[in-house]
Amino acid sequence: MKKLIMLLPALCLIFTISCMNRDEGDPDVKEITFYSLQLRPHFTEYMEEVIAEFEAKHPGVKVNWMDIEQSAQISRLMAMIRRGEMPDIVNINIELAPILLEHGHIQDLTPYVDDETVSQYFPSIIESSSTFDDTLHSIPWYLTNSIALYNSELMEKAGIPPEDYPQTWQEIYKLAPSFREATGKFLFAPNLGEPLRLIGMFLEEGLPVVDENGDFHFYTPESVELLETLQSLYQQNAIPSETLFNTHRDLNNMFQLEQTAVYTSGTQFIREFQANAPELMENVVLKEAIRGESNKVQTTASLLSLASTSRHPEEAVEFMLFLTNSRNQLAFCREALVLPSIKEAIEDDLFHVEDGTLETEARIIAARQLPDSTAMFIPSPHIDKIAEYIHEALHMSFTGNKTPDEALRDAYEKWKTEQERISSF
Repeated sequence: MKKLIMLLPALCLIFTISCMNRDEGDPDVKEITFYSLQLRPHFTEYMEEVIAEFEAKHPGVKVNWMDIEQSAQISRLMAMIRRGEMPDIVNINIELAPILLEHGHIQDLTPYVDDETVSQYFPSIIESSSTFDDTLHSIPWYLTNSIALYNSELMEKAGIPPEDYPQTWQEIYKLAPSFREATGKFLFAPNLGEPLRLIGMFLEEGLPVVDENGDFHFYTPESVELLETLQSLYQQNAIPSETLFNTHRDLNNMFQLEQTAVYTSGTQFIREFQANAPELMENVVLKEAIRGESNKVQTTASLLSLASTSRHPEEAVEFMLFLTNSRNQLAFCREALVLPSIKEAIEDDLFHVEDGTLETEARIIAARQLPDSTAMFIPSPHIDKIAEYIHEALHMSFTGNKTPDEALRDAYEKWKTEQERISSF
């Protein structure tokens, strides 16, 4: 009985989705299903208003909206695919998109979206987030990019005035040991516990990971040098000992607890910090993102893709474009501390006029960086495996089992073996 009770929510979900995917009732009504990620309950009213307006402008079309928790995205989506009940529109991230495209679960949007429409979105976002193998697989929705937060009290304790705050990763790496010695705190904590973030670090520094032919080449003198730098910081106790296992959430907590002085974050976390650590935020100074040699800013895009099984693709794409138009994105940006993916919206005063609040300051800084913003990610179905090998190399070098050169070379050889195995199929 207990097992049955535990299964009831899943059974209800299956029934709900199944019902939504049937055009029952009026045969003239075209129903499209759309799932978003973690927008309920805070943005329920906004979404319902957008859907109601779209339906009013498109008689005969009904939009069924469901919302999924971020943590359950993959399991829910895979279950839908297995049951043949994938929604018409799926809200996904850049990691999932190339995998779904390669397996035929989402489709090319170019038959439905012309070049003029695509040109309305930031080209760097279209290129880095919405395109794979010259295929437009998604329409970008809202964006977040990184800004830098500095604990001014800790920086002052280390004798670093605001005008000298480090603004590049090389400056951060250079200052970290002396900062630790002067304050007993860490200047920063790198996000090394999430393997894909390592790929982002390589790309931020402009290091080669993949060539123009799509072949991975991450064992280079420059890449070895980066690992040597991180290993040195680890051995000097200039970064936390648990850094190999820290996630973005761990780094978030360390900054709130004032264990670190510098934190790079999306603007959406500002409200969380203000609620959880108001005293800390009184001493926080905001600046543009800390940059690597590429001079690019890490950006995350929320993407909308069209299921290959959609029975009403034209109507589904029409809704995707409506949801991401300038007016609707701007309205969403007023409620959520995010950025628009469409160029027209960024011209609004919302992203340019100060009002003395940290929220607005963060939004203005983030918007100013949009021309330099891009997804620090390589859209390949094999990128998880590459990231895993590099993470293992980092672990081996930190523990002293191998030199950074040996560790990265072995990681590359392991990938070459895996590549041969894949090619043999």
